[in-house]
Amino acid sequence: MEYDVIDGIPIMKEKYNNPFDNLYQMVYYCFSLSDLHDTNALMVLANFPDNIATGTYPLLSAFDVNTRNTFLAKQYFNSLEVSADDSWMDFDEKKLLSLLQDPFFQEYNATIRNTIVNNKKIRKYPFLEIYTLLKLESIAICNLPCNRTADFWYEWCYLDHIDNYLWRFKWFGIISDVYAIRGKNWFYDTNKFYPTLGFDPCMFK
Repeated sequence: MEYDVIDGIPIMKEKYNNPFDNLYQMVYYCFSLSDLHDTNALMVLANFPDNIATGTYPLLSAFDVNTRNTFLAKQYFNSLEVSADDSWMDFDEKKLLSLLQDPFFQEYNATIRNTIVNNKKIRKYPFLEIYTLLKLESIAICNLPCNRTADFWYEWCYLDHIDNYLWRFKWFGIISDVYAIRGKNWFYDTNKFYPTLGFDPCMFK
C-alpha cells in the first residue's frame, strides 16, 4: 500500500469504503457498542471474531485496521474544512447534541467543542469521529484479553495514533484509561506481548 504523509499523518492513496453514511451514524453506532458487556462487538473490532457471525456487525466488520487508519486521517483533514463533505454532515443535529451530553464524550467536550484553528472557523464537531473511535478502542483494549489487542497496539503505537491524535488533541484520559489497566508495558514491550509481530523487544516513539 502507498501512503501520502501530511502533517505527520499517513493517508492511504488507495480508495477505501467508508461503511457509514454520515457523522451521526458513525458516532452513534460506535457509542452504542461502548457497553462493556458487548464483548462480541469488541472482538470483531479487534479482528478476532472467533465463532461470532460477523454478519451480526456488518458495519463493524467492514471497519478493519487499514480502513480505520485511512478513515481517521481523512476525517482529520475534513474537519479542517467547513464544507469538506456535505453528505457527511447531513444528519439531525439535535440528536447529535443530545448524544454529546453523555459522559462518554466528556473529554471531547472539554477539549474540542467550538474549536478554532489559526483563527479560522472549521467544521462543526471537528474530530468527533476520531475521538469516538479511539475512545471505543480504549474500552476494547481495557476489557479484552491482552493477546486480542495486537491490532489496537499496531494502530496506537506503530501507526502513531497516540502522537497523531490522542496527544495532539490532549485526550490524555483515553491514554490513561489504558495505562491504568494495562500498565506501561502494553505500550512498548512488543517482544513479550506481541512476539508474532516480529518487532524489536522495545519499540516506542
